[in-house]
Amino acid sequence: MALCLLSSPPAVARPPEPSPLDKLIQFDLDWRFGPCTGITRLERWRRAEELGLTPPKNIRDILTAHHAEAQYQCK
Repeated sequence: MALCLLSSPPAVARPPEPSPLDKLIQFDLDWRFGPCTGITRLERWRRAEELGLTPPKNIRDILTAHHAEAQYQCK
């Protein structure tokens, strides 16, 4: 009689979650939301929303949470 050992599949490592600044850089590079020259990220986000381009809500959340930190706002 053969002995069958059951084992669980190996765990798959998830890639690390991007930092808030990395998410903002990805937003900067996404041309679906229009050009980003001469305006802040939050102004760009608002303009995209007004134009019906559905920018990611998490970007707005990052920007409002860090509104006093220049590195998050950029212009």
